[in-house]
Amino acid sequence: MTAPRILAHAMLLAATLSGCAAAIPLAAAGVMTVGTDAPSQPDENANRAPDLPPSTKQALRGMGISDDAQVVPLAGAASLPAPRPAAVDLDAVTYSAFADYALAEAAKRSGRGQSRPTALLAGPNLVAPKRVLCRHAESSVLVDLDPAQGIFEPTLPAAHGALADALERLRGAGVEVVWSTALTADRAGDVRTWLRDSALDPAGKDRMLLLRYPEDRKQTRRAEAASERCLVAILGDERADFDELFDYLKRPEAASGLDAMLGQGWFLAPVSPAPPPIEGLTQ
Repeated sequence: MTAPRILAHAMLLAATLSGCAAAIPLAAAGVMTVGTDAPSQPDENANRAPDLPPSTKQALRGMGISDDAQVVPLAGAASLPAPRPAAVDLDAVTYSAFADYALAEAAKRSGRGQSRPTALLAGPNLVAPKRVLCRHAESSVLVDLDPAQGIFEPTLPAAHGALADALERLRGAGVEVVWSTALTADRAGDVRTWLRDSALDPAGKDRMLLLRYPEDRKQTRRAEAASERCLVAILGDERADFDELFDYLKRPEAASGLDAMLGQGWFLAPVSPAPPPIEGLTQ
């Protein structure tokens, strides 16, 4: 998953609707303020829009926010005139889009003699979005906990209300939630405790995929997650969370054809849903 960071949320007065101020949660580590008003003398670099994941851009468009809307880091907001901005928690947008897609796919439910596409590629080294087909009636989603080039550290506290809400919607519709990490199976109790304390799995019933032996791989564990239900969506913060192909590409652009999967089975969150690893703990 991408560079390790803890997502801390704050409540800010961010929009004025019909004369009433609306408090909207923002990610303190990556808050973006989206609006149409520009400062009178803008700095060339200060207000440059960040490169958002394609799935997040798609979700923003679904909220009626255009790609060319001004996106400004919160740190530079003090220099802006009093605008009428819409505050966007990019993680919350991605989590909502993730749940919306998974619920729509789950509603299709494979019937007798019918199949539907999953979020898994049909074979190794594919650079085109050809997917594994599934005949199971029930559906599941997978959330990868590992940060970029590292391993999830379950001793650090975290709170992710937006993700917890999205997952509760899925469970309520009968969609199984599966958690993936490169931690070994002897840490299962630590992961379960972290999920419970973070309110991401308060009932302690979600399925967990941890590595069982030295040669085990997250790729094979992902395949196992699809062995009993259709794995319709994966949430991660780097492309290797979707397929191990991305760990071995010499030229990342060679797999640009797989970008079609983003927002359509693969959901790339701006930050990891888990706390960062301790220093030196990497894969």
